[in-house]
Amino acid sequence: MVVTDSPNLIKNWQLKFDAQQHLEEVIRIYQASYRGGLVEFENSITRYNPMNILQVRKIDKKGMQQEFDSSSLDNGHIAALLAIWASHKIATAYGVMSNQVQKEDDIDRAMLPFSI
Repeated sequence: MVVTDSPNLIKNWQLKFDAQQHLEEVIRIYQASYRGGLVEFENSITRYNPMNILQVRKIDKKGMQQEFDSSSLDNGHIAALLAIWASHKIATAYGVMSNQVQKEDDIDRAMLPFSI
């Protein structure tokens, strides 16, 4: 799957990322996947784990508001977030398009997310 923020420059893309529209969703999906034990980084790329750069900005009645530590933010962090977001989108689309009722045991956790 090709994820891009520049669909005019990439011919064969499948998922468009717009930071203003999707960033909160991307972070939410990453955190839910991370807490669920679905995210694991190889030792060689642990520096790109988004948990290393997400900081709590404030907590209010809407919940916890987070932001990136921009001094440490790297394209690798964004790539990791988008890979996890894309894998979630793929899994969700498969579940919706499948005629079968999906059970928890049917999900192959080894493929969520795919290797980065």
